[in-house]
Amino acid sequence: MRGKYLKYFVIILLISIIVNMGFAISIGAAPGYYNFGETDRGKRYAGNIYLMTTSKNDIYVSLSYRPPQASFMTTARTGYNLSNASEEDITKWFTFPLSSILLRPSEKTLITLSNGEILYANRKATFYLNVPRNAEPGYHMGTIDLTPHLPAGGSTPSVGTIGVTRVITVFRVPGPAIRSGDIVAMEAERTGKNQARIDLLFKNTGTVTESVYPKEVKLFDNLGNVIAVLNGGAVKVKPKETKVVSVYWSSKNLKSGNYQVKATASWITGEITKIGDVTVPKEIVKKNVIEQPPGKFPWWLIVLIVLVI
Repeated sequence: MRGKYLKYFVIILLISIIVNMGFAISIGAAPGYYNFGETDRGKRYAGNIYLMTTSKNDIYVSLSYRPPQASFMTTARTGYNLSNASEEDITKWFTFPLSSILLRPSEKTLITLSNGEILYANRKATFYLNVPRNAEPGYHMGTIDLTPHLPAGGSTPSVGTIGVTRVITVFRVPGPAIRSGDIVAMEAERTGKNQARIDLLFKNTGTVTESVYPKEVKLFDNLGNVIAVLNGGAVKVKPKETKVVSVYWSSKNLKSGNYQVKATASWITGEITKIGDVTVPKEIVKKNVIEQPPGKFPWWLIVLIVLVI
């Protein structure tokens, strides 16, 4: 009896999957890799991409900017060189004249791209790159997100899946783009009974913003034995800026005292290794907080109210 119900369940599940696959649609853009080439500071550039959809019904699409993932930067194609790249925030450099773009499946135009590729597009979308006068030199990368919006009303069928592509855009700002840095100091603070924080003071000695992370921080006891190997997340550091890059050390009955540290900080295209000593204190150091004295009650306000009455 159980096998009979199981058979019906499998059949219903397969029908559901097939129905959802039937309603699955995709939204794409071409070209998927947009290269503005070399740009000048203080100028505005227009970018044009062509939108396509497999939807059988009208659908709206909005464009927005999103920072690139690290994997995009390390696998970029022609027109982008990570060794001379800036990672400064370029979110506000992109503007989109239309809040949403209507794609009609019935409206298709034959388009020939600059690389010779031929395709049928439902609509052309324009966005603008505004390069500020203080833009850092080097290669820059961003991505354009496509967000679908189904029209309101009962005529649009339910959609099981919407597949959306993302457009990678790159450009270069003139000038020497140098990626370099140095660990200028190391410190330790106790953050709990069994935890301490090791801070690396990192200085960006280059000319572009770079993401720095503690690739490996080794701690040694007084006999030279490795007692911990730590790493941490990335921190963005601007040119000539000095920031703290931290790792956390957790150990049962973590003892106070002096420890030797061998720290390696990486910024994807390079790294620096320094050896130093840190002291883990016995107690948690609380920061001094200046408390404001309590304010006096404004008796003059009461007198003023009485006079007005």
